[in-house]
Amino acid sequence: MIPLLKPMLSIESLDLAHISGEPKFVPGEDSPRHEVLYFVAEANCFGHGVEKNLEKGIAMLKQSHEMGSEKAANLLGTCYSRGFGVDQDYKQAKLLFEKAIERGSSHAYGNLGVLFLRGLGCEKNTVEAREQFVRGAKAGDPVAAYFAAKCFEEGIGNEDGTKNPELAVFWYLESAKGGHADALAWCRQRKLMPEAPKSITF
Repeated sequence: MIPLLKPMLSIESLDLAHISGEPKFVPGEDSPRHEVLYFVAEANCFGHGVEKNLEKGIAMLKQSHEMGSEKAANLLGTCYSRGFGVDQDYKQAKLLFEKAIERGSSHAYGNLGVLFLRGLGCEKNTVEAREQFVRGAKAGDPVAAYFAAKCFEEGIGNEDGTKNPELAVFWYLESAKGGHADALAWCRQRKLMPEAPKSITF
């Protein structure tokens, strides 16, 4: 799979290497056809259980996306953002991440946020980047929660650079609860248990 994060990443060092596809997915007996097709496409793209065939995988990924798969839209956006099996196209990646979000993907928020943070395929907008990270975090994605925590810790997304340690801790804890390795390390360094506060005002 495409790597998610390097250890103890700074929000300002976020780049295309941190845009990611969906978590490993295995369809069930009653899964819709587009999800089964996504599973086979992913396997071909990365050589999971089959001989790697990127051209075939991308073609199947596009077909799955056209059938309405949120996972395919997000992974295809990842491919366009990285130039993986397709010509690099940030604007197309942005459209695909937005489509994945529209279909219900929580993972695409973080990817879209990286594009806004770096001004790739869109005008650079750190406020919008942080908003996308927070939306993904609220939807339950631990990677987006980690990015959101970094923004609040470092004052990214505020014109005056104001930091919010309380929200940073909250999202680090949420990310750690989701199993994010860097968030867990951050919490352990500060002797915090990965259990979020009962309530907080946003």
